[in-house]
Amino acid sequence: MEKQFEKPMKWYKFVIYFQLFAAAVFNVGAGIIFFTGSHYGLDSFELKLFYGVLSNLKTLDICMGIVSIFLAVFAIIVRQKLAHFDEQGPKLYLSYQLITVGANLLYIVIATVIVYQAFGDSSGDVWNMFTGAYASCGAGISMYLVNKVYFNNRKEYFVNHGTSDIPGEKNVIPQPPKNEVPEQPGEDPHYVPVQPQPGEDPHYIPVQPQPEQKHGVLVGLCGLYAGAKIEMKDGETITFGRADDNNLIFENENRISRHHCIVRWDAQRQKYIFRDYSSGGSYINDQQDCLPQNLDLEIACGSKIALGNNENVFLFQ
Repeated sequence: MEKQFEKPMKWYKFVIYFQLFAAAVFNVGAGIIFFTGSHYGLDSFELKLFYGVLSNLKTLDICMGIVSIFLAVFAIIVRQKLAHFDEQGPKLYLSYQLITVGANLLYIVIATVIVYQAFGDSSGDVWNMFTGAYASCGAGISMYLVNKVYFNNRKEYFVNHGTSDIPGEKNVIPQPPKNEVPEQPGEDPHYVPVQPQPGEDPHYIPVQPQPEQKHGVLVGLCGLYAGAKIEMKDGETITFGRADDNNLIFENENRISRHHCIVRWDAQRQKYIFRDYSSGGSYINDQQDCLPQNLDLEIACGSKIALGNNENVFLFQ
């Protein structure tokens, strides 16, 4: 199967499907820890005494808790930008790493001043309480350096201002390979040979206008609906999934979601409008990467889409 991207994108998928979600959860947890002071490992009475001596440290912890909640929200925003190949996505992602490092460094510096003023040189044991901030700084710096190189090498993919999950295509799915669409002489699928009339130039062939396709036709190539031909009128929609309320039901197909996808025929644009809702994915023209979820995508006539895997494939004629 062909890859959709020329360069490997496994790290990108790790970032948008795991790392940024995990970062959001981690920051929410960190915010709660800073608000409660539980990172010091003290009981409530000891913590009260501790904050009594270091009152400024309590204020600093509350501020850091607010910053952590902000970073959690920011991580989700960055994830959405990256997932839609927004050109600002990589910049925001690197900014997120820098803010994380900057916030933790500032916390360490201010906490150092507060603790030093209170305990002087006898504060060695207290520094162990800031190990989480040290780790966050180290991880943030590493992630920034690695991802700066990674996304600089793939900046041509992030050009769409957030309008599509397919880089550079603005919600238009690539045309199928020519060898998948039957063609007549002249590479015109609507070409009809015309016999010359007496007295006419035998080499002259009038150009035939391309008629509009009034109806869309879904053809089952393999799977549960193999051989079926389903005609679609302008604006008509067809839903696919395991649930009983779908038009095409795949009751025992585990790779297909309960509400997998929906297709609409647009006669004016001569394209199908496809939206995927699934967890198992939908794949166009044997590509390895699945189509993006929850976006209206234009599908060119002649394209093939597999639902979940290659067991249920439809031709969008």
